[in-house]
Amino acid sequence: MLDPLLWALGPDLAREKLTLLVLCMLSTHVLAANLAWRLRLRRSAWGRALIQLVRVSFCVGIPAAVLWRGVLVSALGVPTTYVEESALELALQLLGVGEPEGLLAVGKGVAIAGGLLALQIALWVWYARTAPLTPEAEASLSWWAALGEAFLLQVYWAFLRGVAALYTTDPAYVTLAGFVLAVLPWPFDPSRRSQLMQARGYRVVQDYLAALCTAVLVFSADVLWLLIAAHALGLWVGGRVVARLGEAGQTTDVQPIAGS
Repeated sequence: MLDPLLWALGPDLAREKLTLLVLCMLSTHVLAANLAWRLRLRRSAWGRALIQLVRVSFCVGIPAAVLWRGVLVSALGVPTTYVEESALELALQLLGVGEPEGLLAVGKGVAIAGGLLALQIALWVWYARTAPLTPEAEASLSWWAALGEAFLLQVYWAFLRGVAALYTTDPAYVTLAGFVLAVLPWPFDPSRRSQLMQARGYRVVQDYLAALCTAVLVFSADVLWLLIAAHALGLWVGGRVVARLGEAGQTTDVQPIAGS
């Protein structure tokens, strides 16, 4: 009886223990989402603040604790070696361009991120012209809110890919496992299911789209800062496109008929 408990509380963070941690995190995500829905926490300011605090602890706190233990260092975008020659070389390693291969991968990633952003803009233009929008749907995220949301999710997703990489070195399987683990709890979230049928349902679609674009981008450049920047830009630009076209559609609907 005590052996499993001693193993779980032991100082080492082996592959099996990290896998158990991920399963506990996914289960806790589902339970917390349903509890927040039952208690209607999103309807009050303090409830939304509590939810955001839990999300920060969940998405950043746990990966930071694992990183502090010296596990999954490279998976979370931290250089595995310290450079004594200059701080510039250390900064270049942190940005993923410390070597020519890294610079080429980042350049390719930037190009792919630009293409994915253009594809998202086209998708949101189509969405805004076909889906009925209400004034509630026009509240786009500010750039700093989009950056914060992207930081939370990308750190958490990098952690999931890092755990998946402990089982295989094939980037295809790692990326697929990271994507599945990222979106797996979402269908069990009653708040997401409810929002999907409302005016701000595009934000639920936006999260799935961000996870899919991240999976595509990881194949070319698994650099955390680039993933965060691309994610934030997609959230910010997508929200503004929907808001602008929603406003234009409402203006057209209420425009008086000439001669009336």
